[in-house]
Amino acid sequence: MARPLADRLLHLLHNLAAVNPDNAKPLSELAKLVQESVDQVQSHLKAEEAAGNVRSVSDDKNEQRYYLTGLGILKAVSMLT
Repeated sequence: MARPLADRLLHLLHNLAAVNPDNAKPLSELAKLVQESVDQVQSHLKAEEAAGNVRSVSDDKNEQRYYLTGLGILKAVSMLT
């Protein structure tokens, strides 16, 4: 069974060790890795950000970068059990 995109994104951020602002991953990279459009990925990440699972920061090129919060880490890991 295919996992929802939001779950895939949380797992991806966890697997990439994007768990703090220094390791945040660019939106474009995440979209490429999950093979979805940037708009679709951004929509899901904004929802996860509103839920407290993800935070975003802007880099020096003004691109959004995303990382998991403590709550997001717990959610990503709990889906593995």
